[in-house]
Amino acid sequence: MKPCMVYFTCNSRKGAVAISSRLVEEKLIACANIIDNVTSVYRWKDKIETDDEVIVVAKTMSDCIRNLTLVV
Repeated sequence: MKPCMVYFTCNSRKGAVAISSRLVEEKLIACANIIDNVTSVYRWKDKIETDDEVIVVAKTMSDCIRNLTLVV
């Protein structure tokens, strides 16, 4: 069991808070840092897209990763 960090994005702060709260409640993460005002640029269906997103950096333990990814 090792400490680790998980990085994921959400399309809104409200969604990021909801997911983070659930993960803390279910003891899958110790805490989450939510970073607002991120612009993501990516390719989707051969087109360049730009979207506003929120980054979540969550602190957890390696043995929680499998169950954590089932929730997120």
